[in-house]
Amino acid sequence: DKYIENCKDLKKSVYDGYGTPTRHLLDWMRSHVDMKEKRILVVGSEVPWVEAISLHLGAAHVVTLEYGKINNLHPQISTTTPDEFRKLYLSGELGLFDVVVSYSSVEHSGLGRYGDALNPWGDLLAIAKVRCVTKESGYLVLAVPVGADYQDGIQFNAHRIYGKLRYPLLTANWLQIDAKDHLLQQGGGQPPFLFQKITIGMA
Repeated sequence: DKYIENCKDLKKSVYDGYGTPTRHLLDWMRSHVDMKEKRILVVGSEVPWVEAISLHLGAAHVVTLEYGKINNLHPQISTTTPDEFRKLYLSGELGLFDVVVSYSSVEHSGLGRYGDALNPWGDLLAIAKVRCVTKESGYLVLAVPVGADYQDGIQFNAHRIYGKLRYPLLTANWLQIDAKDHLLQQGGGQPPFLFQKITIGMA
């Protein structure tokens, strides 16, 4: 509830840990994604500020996927670990999501920083997996570190930096639908991008 209240105060960051970019993400999501009455999956979130943004924008329910167990008491938020998530999917109990949101998370996948197994394709697999649980024509809000002038890199074992080579691999089978909003950007930071799940028959 603290972070939801922060969403309402235009003078505050939603979460001080990331500062001003959290307010920018809120404003960007408000103008780009319809969250009202939607079921949302948040990938990688130790502090529920992305969940708070989602609920503030009208989401019906949020599921958080995180490596570690989270003590959650909010009735509109459910939390799950990768192992629990996998079991729910295989049993058919997980269901599908309207929108997937990931901020500063998948760039760590497969590097072992958070106790996960080393896997050079960990980030690509993470996004491929959430595509499987996204509704047809559903959306992905993705914010990862982007290299200056869109140059790729890695700072092992902290995180990857995405550019012209790896970002297209990360978002394979997703269609970017906010490209016009980024025409003048020169890279750097963690700007949010909006993608839609590509389905049969889509261009």
